[in-house]
Amino acid sequence: ARAIGLRDLKRPRQLVGLEVVTDLVRLEPGSSSCLLLLTDGMHIVAQDQVVTAVAQSKGRAKAACMQLVSSAADAHQAAAGGEKKEVPSLGALSAFFTVASAESADTAKASDPKRRKLAESEAAAFERPKRVRIAHLLLKIPTMSTPDGMARRPAPKGRTQADAEKQLLACLKTLDEIPQGAPDTAKKTAAKFAELCREHSDCKSATSGALSDLGWITPGQMKEVEDVAFELPVGGVSDIFISPRGVHILHRLA
Repeated sequence: ARAIGLRDLKRPRQLVGLEVVTDLVRLEPGSSSCLLLLTDGMHIVAQDQVVTAVAQSKGRAKAACMQLVSSAADAHQAAAGGEKKEVPSLGALSAFFTVASAESADTAKASDPKRRKLAESEAAAFERPKRVRIAHLLLKIPTMSTPDGMARRPAPKGRTQADAEKQLLACLKTLDEIPQGAPDTAKKTAAKFAELCREHSDCKSATSGALSDLGWITPGQMKEVEDVAFELPVGGVSDIFISPRGVHILHRLA
């Protein structure tokens, strides 16, 4: 009985909970929210650290999870005090979403101009553009052997997917340090992204002009990145994602 974790088989303990626990939270129309699921080993991360990581990730789900798991691993290591202790399983799953306005564009047209303009801008935000201009930072991985005619150089030996993701997370943190809301924010972001591409990217686009960009692309032209590229707002920087070419982040220039 003790071998399988039960002290007394005559008094079986519930291993899987069947009770449904609900908690209702009202989300205001137009608000942005994050749903975050953490494994038990993540309890060592303080609530304020969770809030900070989510806020700093700026809607990038993978980046938020990576930052939280890294913080938890560091906290467990510090708690061990140099002793060799088994670190519990660490995992995080997050999803960001925006609550659309309950008022449709048709309803808004019948009301005042301000509400109509708001509804129209919300509808436009969900429309895919016909083309986008993007730059991307690519880190290749040796285990991905897909032929790549745009490769600037081969992947470094020994680089793993986790190594590439950590490197890109550091790049995102560098970009997020740029003050937002200033008249020159877009210009500084584009310049810094190009600088990071020239230093780190394994794609030939890193040496393409002052902005190290891929130029204008249309749907179907670059399938490995277009799902991310066409969802980005102008000036936005993407989350970390993986394609057959390697591990990427994108910056939409126009």
